[in-house]
Amino acid sequence: MALTSSKDVWRDELYIQVIKQLTLNKHKLGVRRAWELLCVYTSSFLPSSRLDPVLVQFIDRNGKSKYESISKYADFCKSALLQIRINGQRKCPPTQIEIESLQQLRPLMLKVFFPAGFSPEYRTISVTSSTTALETVKALLPKLGLERRNFYALYKVLSNGETFPVPDTTFIADALWEIEEEIAKVKEFQGLTYRIEFRKKLWLQQSDDESSMSVENLIFTQSLTPLRAGFFDFDFEDYISLAALQHRFFSDTLPKDIPSLVKTYIPIPKDVKKGELEKEFLKSHKYHEGMNRDEIVIAFNNIIRESHLYGTQYFPATQSIESSMPHKILIGVSRECISIVNPNSKEVIHAYRFSEVGYWSSNKTSFAMKVGNMADETRFVCDTRHGKEITDLLENYVATTVDSRKKAQQRRQSLNTARRLQQHQFMLRGSSSNSLPRLQQTSPSLSRKVFVKDEPETS
Repeated sequence: MALTSSKDVWRDELYIQVIKQLTLNKHKLGVRRAWELLCVYTSSFLPSSRLDPVLVQFIDRNGKSKYESISKYADFCKSALLQIRINGQRKCPPTQIEIESLQQLRPLMLKVFFPAGFSPEYRTISVTSSTTALETVKALLPKLGLERRNFYALYKVLSNGETFPVPDTTFIADALWEIEEEIAKVKEFQGLTYRIEFRKKLWLQQSDDESSMSVENLIFTQSLTPLRAGFFDFDFEDYISLAALQHRFFSDTLPKDIPSLVKTYIPIPKDVKKGELEKEFLKSHKYHEGMNRDEIVIAFNNIIRESHLYGTQYFPATQSIESSMPHKILIGVSRECISIVNPNSKEVIHAYRFSEVGYWSSNKTSFAMKVGNMADETRFVCDTRHGKEITDLLENYVATTVDSRKKAQQRRQSLNTARRLQQHQFMLRGSSSNSLPRLQQTSPSLSRKVFVKDEPETS
């Protein structure tokens, strides 16, 4: 199967061999296995243009077979070929689970999980070998009451917390094969498990975002990890409120050791005493009493949105060029800027607005950008497995910002046009109402002539 991505001749050879196996073969088990193999082939790659009409004719002929099992296999192959023509050929071999599904002529049932704390925990989606990540996201949106597909994406999430987005055009089946290969071959991934998650991708201002409880739940659940890791910079009062709201959401009871409980929810400043911590937490916990889960989520998100670090996504990287920065760093991307962060202290070393970044580029192993102008230019290069993700996020945020500004400009132009039209109509009404009195004052004889003209003649 790995050879099929290189040359047409290998693909044609596989098809020809399986067609031979199915021609005048009276061995039932051999026929069934050959058809199963043809189902795998037609779900993975196309034949050459020369062999294509031969294969189509063969499948059509068997679709009219008197044997129901054979006609089912033929119909499945015909449908699979059509999907391959629409979405393109697969880039990876099928996984064992996919092969088992194809053998039984049924779709692959994919569990798409949501971030921890989201309800429901997952949704089961029916996918085929040619289903893309974008098609899967589109299938999930109406189930969650969402609409704007470019705001969300699928992610491969490893059990160590590292995440990798699944590009919109990638086949779900290819994404599964790739992550299983990485776990098997990459040393630091070996022994880990993974799952596919639906997550919020673009984090915009509330006025530009969708208004939905599903959005609020995604913001809440995806903000928990960076909050607990210490990436936000709230004051003590806000931190305590966030801790109390989390506990209200996840539990109905209070343990005896309050300081240890609070540590699981927020980073605690070193200068805060245990007594003060416990007192303020209990006070805030009491204040939020009686709130339902949706109210808790909204109250939590209202605090989170106040931070300039709201929605920042962090990617691990290493650099060896700049001596003033640590070797291990994090690249943070938000709706406003790209930042370089110390992973230990969580301190923002540098933050650059998009308007300051001259260009950026990436590949599978690195990310680079130029900051400033020709007179004062800074080049930054780092090694990371997330270069493509960083670039994709930057491009999406810039495109969304430009689109938002265009819409705002169009709204302003529409308002200005409506205002000018209203002023023009007002002026016309004013001039028409004043015209008759002016006429009577300046030319009284003319007005008399008009009335006299309508009187009957007298002898």
